Amino acid sequence: ELVIPEGVVQLNNGAFSGMSGIRSLQLGSHVNYIYSNNPEAFYNMTALEEVVFPGATVPVLSHSSSPFSSLKSLNWVLVPNASYEQYLAKFASYLPGGARIGMLDNSEEFIVRDGVLVLYQGKAAEVVIPEGVTAIGPYAFYNNTQITKVTVPGSVTAINRYAFGKCTALTEVE
Repeated sequence: ELVIPEGVVQLNNGAFSGMSGIRSLQLGSHVNYIYSNNPEAFYNMTALEEVVFPGATVPVLSHSSSPFSSLKSLNWVLVPNASYEQYLAKFASYLPGGARIGMLDNSEEFIVRDGVLVLYQGKAAEVVIPEGVTAIGPYAFYNNTQITKVTVPGSVTAINRYAFGKCTALTEVE
């Protein structure tokens, strides 16, 4: 695990380039700027499975390109619960296949807020959404390449944008 100290506020191009043995990277909570052009700050960190962003504010990206594009082993980008939607809006489209954005301080499989399934953080291939959920939120399962089947309860009346986007193994919704 590589932990970036709290005093660091900016990650420049190639900052961790080629650090192929690092599996987990925890940024300091004050990182507010990430260089995201060739080579991006995390370029070629081939073993990196998890990036932790503990800061409440989403870092600014230097360009409109992915800071995660070369991270082929990336599974999770973990962010604070209170800032989940902001990180999701900023980073979701930049994730490589199979990588997901999750909540740091919440180990529950189903994150439900006011009846809306905001996020599924579980690892099951076959998922049964809990009764009482009224909507599946945007990006709730996004980029989950493990799920093959989802059972939706009768209480669900809406499935929002990209709820199942890039779920490449999903073959059955009932």
